[in-house]
Amino acid sequence: MPINQLRRQITPLVDRFSPPAPWDIARYVETISARRGRPIQLLPTDTAGGVCGLWVATDQADYIAYERGTSGPHRDLIILHELGHILFGHDGRTLAHTGSRSRYPDIQEQQAEVFATEVLQRAGQKRPAPPSRQAVAILATFNAIGPARAAHTADPAAVRRHRVRGLGAAAQYT
Repeated sequence: MPINQLRRQITPLVDRFSPPAPWDIARYVETISARRGRPIQLLPTDTAGGVCGLWVATDQADYIAYERGTSGPHRDLIILHELGHILFGHDGRTLAHTGSRSRYPDIQEQQAEVFATEVLQRAGQKRPAPPSRQAVAILATFNAIGPARAAHTADPAAVRRHRVRGLGAAAQYT
């Protein structure tokens, strides 16, 4: 989908949930949680295999796990990307990608990424540096051979695919 069309879709959502000044990701998440009437918990974690973030929706709350060891701007981008999935009502069907954010073939991933970028821009924050060549190569491999094979390659940084089943939970890997 063209970026201008995506921005037209996302602008009303960003308007509705405008970022606080001064920028504070925890405050932004708390505000969205309160306005939705549903808890959102942030879970810093040590991720593996190039996965940067994960959204898990349960009957009681939404959980966003993000890479503990990343920079502050990258952490904010990860969390905002997962918030984009939540606010757009995505269902967790598209579950795999790595830290590379240069190309998303799926509309849900595009919406989440543009949402994250737009919120950061409105908050006056800079987007993290572009992905490394390794991350781009991993994503290219994923796109070429598919998620099932990519998740089982010998490359430890390969893309992982996972769907949480049962107990009303859905997962979104980022």
